Amino acid sequence: MQKHHSRESGHHGHESKGERQLDLEAESRKNLERIHEKANKSQETTKEHVEHIKSKVETHAVSGKEFTVGERESVSHGHHHPNQKELKTDAYQKTLKNVRRRLSKPDKLLSKVIHNKTVESVSEVGGKTIARPSGILGGGLCALLGSAFLLYMSSHYGFEYNYFVFFMLFAGGFFVGMFGELLLRYILKKDSSI
Repeated sequence: MQKHHSRESGHHGHESKGERQLDLEAESRKNLERIHEKANKSQETTKEHVEHIKSKVETHAVSGKEFTVGERESVSHGHHHPNQKELKTDAYQKTLKNVRRRLSKPDKLLSKVIHNKTVESVSEVGGKTIARPSGILGGGLCALLGSAFLLYMSSHYGFEYNYFVFFMLFAGGFFVGMFGELLLRYILKKDSSI
């Protein structure tokens, strides 16, 4: 009987081992199904969340065509500048203040004089009309070469060098340089239109 009982216990032990494996497999399947369901739900909620965000963005978004460059900059900084000229003026004034902080007192004073609105406007007008680089280059070359030639002639033939001639040569060279620039612009403009 003991042998039979030991067989039963061995058989019963074997069944419980098999039952445990079956229980583990069933529980694993249930866990796997729960994980799969959670994954599907999270994908659905993520898709819903993304769609919700897209709809909000589309509602509040403004086309880039509706903004000008100045408005984009002012919106990004939280300020509104009606035109580009004021924006440039503000940036210029801030730059001047930053630079002047590092200058010595005499240099600060000179900077204030030079960057005075009146002085700057006169300088701008002069830069556009009188102080043209081509005119200065032509005047300088003409004055240098003409004065060198005149100085050589005066030392070789023994007459006195007149310093007023330098200014006359400079003025003449200036007009030659300006005329040369205008002629060159005309030629280039004519070539580009062809």
